[in-house]
Amino acid sequence: GLGRKLPAITQLLVDLSDFVRIYLPHFAIGILTLIAVGVAIYFQPAGRLAIDRFLLRLPVIGKLVQLAGTASFARALGILLRSGITLLEGLRTTEELLANRFLASRVTAARQAVIQGGTLADPLTASYAFAPMLARMVAIGESAGTLDEVLDEVAKFHESQLQAAIKQLSVIVEPLIIMVVG
Repeated sequence: GLGRKLPAITQLLVDLSDFVRIYLPHFAIGILTLIAVGVAIYFQPAGRLAIDRFLLRLPVIGKLVQLAGTASFARALGILLRSGITLLEGLRTTEELLANRFLASRVTAARQAVIQGGTLADPLTASYAFAPMLARMVAIGESAGTLDEVLDEVAKFHESQLQAAIKQLSVIVEPLIIMVVG
C-alpha cells in the first residue's frame, strides 16, 4: 500500500497464493479425470493386470506388495495342503485369494505346470512376482515331501519381513505428512 517492494519471501507467498487461486480448479479437474480414468482401467481385466504388474515394479510399494503376496500365497497354500486339499485344488483356491492379478497369473502358470507334470517351483521364479526365496523353498519342500511345513515357515518369515517393511515405510511417510500438513 505504501508503494514499496515486498520482501522476497512475502512476494513469493503472494505469487503462490495467486497461482493456487487461479489454477486450482484446473488441477482439481485434471486430478479427478486421472482418477476416473485409472478406476476405469482398473476394472478392465487387462488394465488391472497391467496396473498390478506395475505396482510390483515400484520401488517401495512394490516390495510391500511382493512381500504381502508371497506371505499370503505361502500361508494359504500351506494351510490348504495341511488340511488334506490336493495341490491342484489348493493352487486354484490360492489363486482366487490373491488380490494382485499378476501374482494370481503366476499361480495359474504354476498350476498348469503341475498339471503338465512339471514342478511347482519353476513358474514361481518370474521376476517382479513372488519373493525369490519362495521358489527355492518350494523346490526344497517338493523334494523333501514337506511342502506344507516349508510353506508355513516361508509365510512366517515373509510376514515378519512385511511388518518390518511397513514399520520402515511409516518412519519415512511420517515426516512427509508433517511437511504437507505444515
